[in-house]
Amino acid sequence: MGGVSVSETRSFRDDLHAKLDAATPDERLETIKQLVAVATSATAMALDAIGVAGAAADWQTDGARHLKGWLTQILGVSHHTASRYTDVAKKLPDLPAVADAFCDAE
Repeated sequence: MGGVSVSETRSFRDDLHAKLDAATPDERLETIKQLVAVATSATAMALDAIGVAGAAADWQTDGARHLKGWLTQILGVSHHTASRYTDVAKKLPDLPAVADAFCDAE
């Protein structure tokens, strides 16, 4: 699965910044709302991927002893954050309405 490179993200950010400078307050507010919705949806999808990776024990491939430690290592997040990601990723499949609302940024 391909992704967006860091340089592409920075280029988008630079373009966005220029557009925001010229935007009205209402346009900036709408942009903020849209970007937060995208971030929320992306977080939901990342948690889905974490759940699948955890169930498949992908963390063992890298020699980690558990999913939380693996996430700490590969994402550079704290153990607390990795624990939260793991807990939510395990619970979301049992809460389809919550998972759908999260993915839809509702």
